Amino acid sequence: NIYVSLIINILNMKASIFAKARNHLTTLNTVIDALNKGKSIPPSMVDAAKKDLDVLLKILDRLQNKYE
Repeated sequence: NIYVSLIINILNMKASIFAKARNHLTTLNTVIDALNKGKSIPPSMVDAAKKDLDVLLKILDRLQNKYE
């Protein structure tokens, strides 16, 4: 039972990390779509995309460190 609980906690943690990553990817995707369509992007949206990219890089670093 302890092992099952531990595995469930690890899976929940991974799901939480990926949910956060998915949320941050949404803003980046919006900016990329606008760029591809030649639309102008407000500076606030660019700033939000930069912050989201920073968060995603931190998430990836954390995941990489866990599995090394």
